[in-house]
Amino acid sequence: MEKVVIEGSVETVVVEEGEVVETINEVMDVLEIAAQGPPGPAGDLHYTHTQGVAAAMWSITHSLGKHPSITVIDSGGDEVIPAIAYPSPNAVTLTFSGAVSGVAYLN
Repeated sequence: MEKVVIEGSVETVVVEEGEVVETINEVMDVLEIAAQGPPGPAGDLHYTHTQGVAAAMWSITHSLGKHPSITVIDSGGDEVIPAIAYPSPNAVTLTFSGAVSGVAYLN
């Protein structure tokens, strides 16, 4: 015996062996309607930091007001994954296992 349940926003229909065996009317309650909040900033905020001199620690002030995701590309074009610390919403410290130069993309 196969049982199929088809649910809609107002009623649920239970079908067994090709026949409707049950129809359940459901009442949906609206609990709360809230006003839409203000729009966010236009576009996503991002910052590019270039580290020309190789260093094992990069301290970056970015003024993004958030803890951004970070991608680091070294001077050889390879992605490098540093340890990341966020001392504030506008600063980040990247720590590498050795001295690295390259670019950090903050988004």
